[in-house]
Amino acid sequence: MNRKITSIFAILTLILVIPTANAQLTIGSEAKQELIEVKINDKGEVDVKHIVKASNMPGTVDLFSGTISNLVVTNEMGEEKDSGIANDTKGNLSVFILPSKENSIIKYNLENIILKDNLFTTQISYPEKFSVLFDDQIEMIFVNNNVIFLENKKGISVNGKGEIIIEFYSNIPKMIKEVEWEENKFDVEIITDSEIKDFNFNQLEKSLSFQVNDENKFVTITMS
Repeated sequence: MNRKITSIFAILTLILVIPTANAQLTIGSEAKQELIEVKINDKGEVDVKHIVKASNMPGTVDLFSGTISNLVVTNEMGEEKDSGIANDTKGNLSVFILPSKENSIIKYNLENIILKDNLFTTQISYPEKFSVLFDDQIEMIFVNNNVIFLENKKGISVNGKGEIIIEFYSNIPKMIKEVEWEENKFDVEIITDSEIKDFNFNQLEKSLSFQVNDENKFVTITMS
């Protein structure tokens, strides 16, 4: 406990002598990160990990925006390290890392995902490149309204300096319609939370048609 209190006093001293920039509190230089990883599971839980490169200088790591819980800073052996947390006037959090000969690992949960009408939605932004990984149970996602089938991919890479909206179904609402084409039968798969009516395949015009009764809903169709 005494060691942590000493660290806090040291951080407060640094705050007084180091100027701030862009209205965001900065302690020391910006730390170099080896990995920035966001993991999302099918229950809508978001885990974040930063791996910070070893340095003989103190540094600051910005955290993702949102409500943060279970924050812990460790070394590569999982041993907890002394650190400090800074909060600017806009509620943005950053972690102060002390000089170290080994990499530091920052882990926390991000409570910024919303479940509404069977659709998980989260808004994520970060100034550096980061990856977003998904559980195997999540097969399809929407990124800024564009559908992505993950298949054998574990996730996506985001260049940073922008904001993305990630959405995925809590339970995939899937329906299968069988159609016939030149004496061959094949399935049309429709994934949507909307009600589908009057499905029809016109063999002569080579077209599918159906009625969607809801607004602002994703409708994804796959076929042979």
